Amino acid sequence: MRETLSLPIRRGAFAALLALAILVPVRAATPPSVIPPGAEAALDELLARLGLARADLRFPKDLAPSDLRLAAVDRALHDPLALATLAAPWREMSRDAGRIGDAGALAFLASGQALDLLGVSARDRYDLGPEEEALDQLLSVKEERDQVLAVAPGMPEPWANALATLSVDLARARALLADALEPLDPATRRRVLAILPGLWFEGTSEDTGPGGREAGEGPPGTPPAVDAQPGAPREALLAGGKLDRAALARSAGTLLLAVDTFLRLRPAAGIGGPFREDVPGVDGPAIGPIPLAAGNLYIGGPGPNRWRCGDAAVIVDLGGDDTWELPPPPPALDGGATLRVLLDLGGDDTWRGDGWGSLGGGVLGLSLLRDLGGNDRYEGTVLSLGAAWFGVGALLDDGGDDVYTAAALSEGAAGFGLGILADAGGNDAYLLGREGQGFGTTLGAGILADLSGHDTYRVGTRWTHRPLLPERLQGLGQGMGLGHRYHRVAGGVGVLWDAAGNDRYEAGVYGQGAGYWYSLGMLIDGGGHDACTLVQYGQGAGIHLAAGALVDLAGDDVRTAIYGPAQGAAHDLAAGLLVDLAGDDVEFCGGIGQGQGHANGVALHLDLAGDDVYAARTVRDVGGTATPARETGSFGFFLDLAGTDVYPGPPLRNGATWARGTWGGGLDREEPSAGETEPDEEDGR
Repeated sequence: MRETLSLPIRRGAFAALLALAILVPVRAATPPSVIPPGAEAALDELLARLGLARADLRFPKDLAPSDLRLAAVDRALHDPLALATLAAPWREMSRDAGRIGDAGALAFLASGQALDLLGVSARDRYDLGPEEEALDQLLSVKEERDQVLAVAPGMPEPWANALATLSVDLARARALLADALEPLDPATRRRVLAILPGLWFEGTSEDTGPGGREAGEGPPGTPPAVDAQPGAPREALLAGGKLDRAALARSAGTLLLAVDTFLRLRPAAGIGGPFREDVPGVDGPAIGPIPLAAGNLYIGGPGPNRWRCGDAAVIVDLGGDDTWELPPPPPALDGGATLRVLLDLGGDDTWRGDGWGSLGGGVLGLSLLRDLGGNDRYEGTVLSLGAAWFGVGALLDDGGDDVYTAAALSEGAAGFGLGILADAGGNDAYLLGREGQGFGTTLGAGILADLSGHDTYRVGTRWTHRPLLPERLQGLGQGMGLGHRYHRVAGGVGVLWDAAGNDRYEAGVYGQGAGYWYSLGMLIDGGGHDACTLVQYGQGAGIHLAAGALVDLAGDDVRTAIYGPAQGAAHDLAAGLLVDLAGDDVEFCGGIGQGQGHANGVALHLDLAGDDVYAARTVRDVGGTATPARETGSFGFFLDLAGTDVYPGPPLRNGATWARGTWGGGLDREEPSAGETEPDEEDGR
């Protein structure tokens, strides 16, 4: 019988994905850092000329208390060169991008790296459970298949088997997330939802740090309805420390595997005739609802459909140019976890979300949207398009020239969970008001992973940065980690990874590899001739006890920062890193940057190859310098290890070494020394 094959097929699919997930760590002779050994030796040489050693960079930088800190963030903060190590797996993903077949594999691989950063071991997240439990699931598959055939008696049995297996696996994923959320009682769940509007849209600090809003402007969309006063945000955030991250990780893996298994199991032939035109909440031919263990299942025909059925837990649409307009599921306030999985197997589709937590937004639950192809348009609001708040949210698109638009906390964003947007191909446009495109806050990892295409990323289209820069817009994205400074609660991890293509990145204030308050943000670009434009704070910058990194593997790139700190900069007991491995690049920084440490920060700007142009508003603030603070100094280093370069003025020049500020300096070499660069096939050229 078909169900007797489900267990080995699921374990076989899992083995294939697991082999891909461990592909990066097992590469032979891979350096444990994005900085090759010869370049590290050059840094050691510069340090020695300044009377320093690497151990000097590891001074304590956690002088302000903060709760719920991640070990990976502390590692980057205490040893800034560890930033280069934390970025290395993403560099390896870029090298192996040709072996990543689709958005499902990409999401599985990227989520594994994200969970590493959240401190969940591979052993914990890949545990399949005992064989007895799996055999019980097989018996459930038969019961689910019978239920499918009872509601849709004309359905071919192979399709019924595939749908039954999907339901059982998704129910298992939901149960795992319920285990992760089980320590949160109903009152706590209401509090963590009630604080959302004030936490993100009504200002959080005395100095207008990240999270404030323009006066009179409320949050977009409709937040989850809760019958509780917001209370103190700090206490609500600290309650999230009870979340079982290992169980959440297993839930995320089970969710991704369930969908991948279904796509492998589904028959090539169509379902046939049991479609109806009168299914509530659906325009066009459909089947449903079918009550299953995962919840209500609907199936759409191969032609166009319009979906509005808010009671759906799972929808499988067989193709056509569809319109999706589902409201988000109500949050699981009294226990358990919500589940919504939307699978579209083809067509040029329009996805519209209304309300917080729609379209791949997991709020106290699991949410996954998977589109197998076509030129699609995604329109979200808040916590959408691959976002999570106490849960798992994913949007997976397998190809096509797509447009993603959302207001905030979207497009790969998460707090207390995992949010991922994975796109496997096409020339895509990502547009966002604020907070996303690889954004992580407390105990969360937000990932945007794009496999190929000439893409445009824009974050910072709605909220101004008042009163400091009232004419500029906040970004808070494109590889951004953000903590809650004035609630004394640490942040999370945000990563934007783009493997290939001539890409354009535009960010407002904060973005493009930036961290704020015990957080980590990274932007890793694998290749192509890219353009990065930033207002302030980013392009490899750590701000206020945080770490940020920008790593570019290849291409002739242009980077512009209107103000600093930017381009390998660190402010206030922070760490910042910019590494460019190849290409003739142009950089302009309008403030402190390009290797400046400020207020006890540690900053490194490293370029390994190419004839580069460096420009600045004033040479005083760039090129490896450091400023004193708190009766001591900072560290700032600039190294360009090959090429004939253009500098804004002395002492920066080709073939020179210089010392500036309190423990700052630079080194330029016109020809690389042995070991500073890597073979062509290893650096993406």
